[in-house]
Amino acid sequence: MKARNKMVLILLLAGLLLAAWLVRTDFILKSMPYVGHMDEPVVTIPAIRILQTGDCNPHNFQYPSLPIYLTSASFAVGYLWAAVAGDVSSLQKVGSVFYPYYTHGKIVLPAKIILALLSVLTMALAGVMAFQMYGRTDLLIFSPLVLLISGLFLTHSWVYINVDMFGAFFGALTVTASLYGMNRQGYLARAIVPGLLAGLTCACKYNYGVVLLSPLLAVWLSNRGERIKMSFLMAGSSAVGFVLAVPYSLLDYRSFVASVLKQVQVYSTGHTGFE
Repeated sequence: MKARNKMVLILLLAGLLLAAWLVRTDFILKSMPYVGHMDEPVVTIPAIRILQTGDCNPHNFQYPSLPIYLTSASFAVGYLWAAVAGDVSSLQKVGSVFYPYYTHGKIVLPAKIILALLSVLTMALAGVMAFQMYGRTDLLIFSPLVLLISGLFLTHSWVYINVDMFGAFFGALTVTASLYGMNRQGYLARAIVPGLLAGLTCACKYNYGVVLLSPLLAVWLSNRGERIKMSFLMAGSSAVGFVLAVPYSLLDYRSFVASVLKQVQVYSTGHTGFE
């Protein structure tokens, strides 16, 4: 690609991603302190409880804990901001961090900004994945553009704190790493990194475990050897990634197993009251 065309492509992609970022942050700032969806407490209540009690066990595993931990970390930043501004004097006085409104918007704002940032990075990764698969530079623009005009993707990127955008980001990162590792030497690029990322994706939402097929297929479709060994290494790395992000899947395995089985029942028979 000529240097001039490359520069034009970079500017177009940067402009597209910047526009997406500005739209999301504008929506977030104008909607505060109101919450756009009643499902948000599934993430925000255990996240703030971790800060208030010091107990890192979510106790409820309706969703895996990675989005909860990341949200809790962002709440810590928001709390420090609110405390320095004199808006809140202790963690026990943070008030509401869920539907229908936030008592102290500063506490929640960093989490929503991070969610918007992850959505923009996911758009960029979509372009990278398309380029990796087809080698067409125009897809670096067109693939993010598809997500840019998606109403569903936009909703999940700013309306409320949800597990889906965390999962979308780590899932896109997994596929990108898998494609990158296909033509590389060594265990790290081909199996360990894609496996760890797949585990982190599953640690956002259980049914995102389907992303495990991506690094597995990358191993078997590549022209490199040791496919069986690589497959086991990838699976082991995925398990390690999941446990690192959901440590209480082992430390409180009874609660974890009970919650997972309940989710299996919900997905198979429907949620009571929402038939």
